[in-house]
Amino acid sequence: MTLPYFMLPGDPTKVLRPLVPVKYKYQGKETKPILTLIDSGADYSFATLKIALYLGIKFKGIKPVSITGFNQATTGCFPKEVGVEVAGREIQMPVYFGGSLTQEYPSILGQDIFFDKARITFERYNWSFGIYWQ
Repeated sequence: MTLPYFMLPGDPTKVLRPLVPVKYKYQGKETKPILTLIDSGADYSFATLKIALYLGIKFKGIKPVSITGFNQATTGCFPKEVGVEVAGREIQMPVYFGGSLTQEYPSILGQDIFFDKARITFERYNWSFGIYWQ
């Protein structure tokens, strides 16, 4: 599946990005499609705590994991295995809930598991990217 890069309305940076609609699923509940950044520089996938709360995920007994970003800032996130539906396929994978994601970009698909299951191509020279399931 080939998709275009695009800019979110209201994004002050005016930069085109590889965004894809994603549904998060957990124990019979699912989100509507959420535009999600595909980030080849992120080791893990992240989503805001608002998404976890909507899905009814409880973090009792789960210790936060310290994640250090590219700017060396460390934040605590709660890992949880959830269903992720993207580009016509659903996979189970860990998502780290929390951190300092913005309202414009409430979730990120990183390399762990997602890049193991699909070939991801970035063709910024023609403003498109591809997700091809293995």
